[in-house]
Amino acid sequence: MADIKDVARLAGVSVATVSRVINHSTYVSEPIVKQVNEAIEKLGYRSNSWGRSLRKAQSKNILVLAPTLSSLFYAPIFRGLYETASEQGYNVLACGTGGTAQTEREHLNMLYSRLADAVVLLNSKLSPDELVTLAAHYPVVLSCEDSDIAEICTVDIDNYRAGYDAARCLWDKNGRNFAIVSGPMEHVLCQKRAKGFIDGLTSKGASFHPEMLFKGDYSFRAGYDAFLVFEEQSTVLDAVFCMSDQMAAGYARHALDAGYDVGNDIRIIGFDNMDFTEMYKPSLSTVAQPCYEIGFHCIDLLLKQLQEPSMEKQHIVLEHRFILRESTGDTFQL
Repeated sequence: MADIKDVARLAGVSVATVSRVINHSTYVSEPIVKQVNEAIEKLGYRSNSWGRSLRKAQSKNILVLAPTLSSLFYAPIFRGLYETASEQGYNVLACGTGGTAQTEREHLNMLYSRLADAVVLLNSKLSPDELVTLAAHYPVVLSCEDSDIAEICTVDIDNYRAGYDAARCLWDKNGRNFAIVSGPMEHVLCQKRAKGFIDGLTSKGASFHPEMLFKGDYSFRAGYDAFLVFEEQSTVLDAVFCMSDQMAAGYARHALDAGYDVGNDIRIIGFDNMDFTEMYKPSLSTVAQPCYEIGFHCIDLLLKQLQEPSMEKQHIVLEHRFILRESTGDTFQL
């Protein structure tokens, strides 16, 4: 592994100058800063801000990286993370990444510099190769992505099965003309939910038309827009699977505005069981994820790795459940 002297040699500056750049000193010119940072990037150098004497010490901090810290979906996961870590004497350092791999890499410097002992990655944007390399050197748990990477510990639900069950549920509710409002299809979990849904319809002898898949971004606006797109195709739909509760709310709102009786004319199932789903009118049927338990198991797996670094990678699959409410023609329930 490269050290600070290698960086200095490649950049053509002194070790002291490299140190000043790493510590963001104002006494270094912009061209030199650029030169040193390029050398750091090329060599893959990681500084240790705590020094050699702390290399074997534990910080008692667990780093958590998520696309955003404000999402209603992540809130109960964070609660599970915080409470479980606190019970074991650990702090949680939560950072938003904005959904970019580069920001994830920057925040991971806290792990490399021993400011954190382990990391939970929620919906990571790092490549599979990066994740495997990271998990080979540090305690890591990946969640909310439904990854098939064997070399890293994971905690998730079975997204394929959730999609499969949603299709059969809508069929049993007399749905016959189906649509999917998905999240970004580059996400593995969205691919699995969509495939599960289509296979669920096939198991009932029904077919799914590819043009009936609207690619959204989990937002209310995406659901609202999806309704308009399907309406412009003059397609009469009576069953819609939305991969987030926000999109289900958006779709339901536009359907109501267009004069549809949601729950009778059209049945809608969302995903995640966010708090507002029971407050919405009509209340939204949804696929509930055990979010608090996801947080608990993420910390539990990290602590096991800290205690036994050579442990076999574990993949925990938690159960989802359906909460059926007015948007599928059922009675209101909390």
